Amino acid sequence: MPGAVVENELISGVPLSARNWDDLLGLVPGVQGDRYTEQGGGTASGRTGAVNVHGVRSLQNNFVLDGVDNNSFSENVQELTTQIVRPSVDAIQEFKIATNPYSAENGRSPGSLVTVTTKSGANAFHGLVYEYLRNKVFDANDFFTNRVGRPRPKHVQNQYGGQIGGPV
Repeated sequence: MPGAVVENELISGVPLSARNWDDLLGLVPGVQGDRYTEQGGGTASGRTGAVNVHGVRSLQNNFVLDGVDNNSFSENVQELTTQIVRPSVDAIQEFKIATNPYSAENGRSPGSLVTVTTKSGANAFHGLVYEYLRNKVFDANDFFTNRVGRPRPKHVQNQYGGQIGGPV
């Protein structure tokens, strides 16, 4: 079954501009960003993770979250995806993408099968709090902007969040 498994080490170690784990789907051969979301820099909600697989539109992918179907079964034209629940990058243990042919038990969609596994709980409560910061101090100036003597453009991005887990 062609595709790839992306484990937690890569998911948490790679900088993701909008903190969407599904932006990593583009690392798999045969997978490319959906031109409608790439062209406009995302949709109204800022999502840029919709992907086409082997030429099949992003609305034809099958998403499974912890063994449970994670599809809306309707075309979500606003988001260009059928994925309902989008777990945080910090909540994902790994994800697998099968880019066809895959088992008939996982049929329904001609695009890909994306299986997401979240991190399991523990016997004690635990959590994390984070801030992801991006501004002009951390960004290099563009070659062409430098050439004409202009300063770096203003860009400030702060993403705050947290996560808590434990026994249920």
